[in-house]
Amino acid sequence: MEYSMPKKNTGSSFAEYMMQREKKKSDLLAELSRAQTPTEKETVSRKIKELSPAPIPQKKDAPPHINPDEYDPQTGGIDTARNNTPASEETQRKSPVSTWRNPDEVDPYTGGIQESGTRNLVDPSVEIVGQINEAIRNDDRTTLQTNLWRYSNLGPGYAAAMDFNDRFQLRLVNGETHVIDKDNETEEEFNNAADALRYIDQNIFATAIIEDTLLNLSPEKKDTILNIAPTLHNEGYEPEFIAGILGNIMAEGSPGKFEYSVYIKNPSDEPGYIKYLNEHYPKYRTDFSGKNISEVGIKKTKELLDDLAEEGYKGKFGIGSVQWTGSRAMELIQCYIDLYGEDHYPTIEESLLAENMMIIKELNGDYKDVYQKWKSQYGNSNGADAAYEAGRIVCTKYEIPKNIKAQAENRAENAKKIYAVMMGHE
Repeated sequence: MEYSMPKKNTGSSFAEYMMQREKKKSDLLAELSRAQTPTEKETVSRKIKELSPAPIPQKKDAPPHINPDEYDPQTGGIDTARNNTPASEETQRKSPVSTWRNPDEVDPYTGGIQESGTRNLVDPSVEIVGQINEAIRNDDRTTLQTNLWRYSNLGPGYAAAMDFNDRFQLRLVNGETHVIDKDNETEEEFNNAADALRYIDQNIFATAIIEDTLLNLSPEKKDTILNIAPTLHNEGYEPEFIAGILGNIMAEGSPGKFEYSVYIKNPSDEPGYIKYLNEHYPKYRTDFSGKNISEVGIKKTKELLDDLAEEGYKGKFGIGSVQWTGSRAMELIQCYIDLYGEDHYPTIEESLLAENMMIIKELNGDYKDVYQKWKSQYGNSNGADAAYEAGRIVCTKYEIPKNIKAQAENRAENAKKIYAVMMGHE
C-alpha cells in the first residue's frame, strides 16, 4: 500500500504519514532480513530506496544551544553550504546533529542514514528492530523478549511490524505488542512481550498436538497434554523440561482415573500394594478399579484413602494423569476438596484443573529438586538432548514407576518426540 506525502508537516496528517512510513520501512527491513538470494535482497533494497523521502519541515529558528551560523532551518541540521565546520563537542553532546546532507548516504556522525527533516538524531528503533529480527531468526528468546521490551519503552511515536513465522506477525504499537494470527485472521493485544510470546507458543503447540500423528495419542491424552502444557509454560518452565513432564504423562493414566486392579491375564505383573488392596479392600475392584472420580465422587475416594492411611498405605492405588499413590494421592484429593468440596463429582475438565494444581504444588514444593537437578546438569544442552534427560529425570525422581530403568528410557524417548512436535521438527 502506497502513502502520499502530506503537503504540510503540521497536524495529525504529518504524524500519521510518518507512522505509516516507519511501519512500511520496518516491514521492508523485516522482509530484507528474510531474503535468501542476491536477487531477492536487491529487490527489497530497491523498495526501501524508493520510499518517499520524509517531508521537509517548515522553517524555524535555530535552537538556542546551536550556533545560528551553522544551523540550516530547512533540514534542522548544519548548513554545510555556509559553514562546513562540524558543531563543537559540547554542541554535539547536547544535540547530536551532523554535517551530512545527502539523504541516501551513511551519516559519519550518527552511523545511520540521514533523512531530510530529522535533524540527524540517532534513531534507536532501527537498531532494536534489527536485533528483534535477528533474535527471531536465531530463536533467541531472551534477546527477543529484552528488545521487545526496549521497543515498547521508546514511546507512542514508534511503530514496527515483523514476521515471527509464516503464521504469526508481531506489531509493536504504542508500547503494546500485538500478535496477528494470519491463519485465523485474529489480533490479540498484550501489555508485555512475555505474554505475547507465551500466547504464540501455546497456539503453535496446540496446533502441533491436535494435528500430530507421530505420537499416536488418544483424544483423551491429547486433551490432558494440551491442558497441562500451558500451565507449566505459565510457571516459567522451559519447553525441554515441559516435554519431559509430558513424556511421562504419555505413559501414565488419565485425569481422575483409578488404577486397574485386575491382573487375570498377567498375575505376575500385579504390584504388591494392589494385591494387598484386593485382599483387604475387595470393594476397590468393584467400585473404583478402572473408573473415574467423576463416577465415584470425591467423598468416597477420601474415605478409602483415610482407611488406607491408618494402615500406612500397605494397600494403595494410582489415580489421575500422574497416577499418584499413597500419601500423594491423599494430597491430590485435598486439592479436589479445596476446589470443589467433598460432595462433588468432578468433570474431566475439573479433574484437569485439580491435577494441574497438584503438579505445580509438588514441583514448587517437595519435588522442586527435580527441576533443579535437570536445570543444573542439562539446562544448557541441545534442545532434544535436554528434553530426553528431562524425561529420564522426571521418571526417576518424580513419577517413580515400577520397572523404573526400562520406563525411564521409554519416557525419555517420549519426551524427545514430543519436544520435536512442540518445536515443529517432525
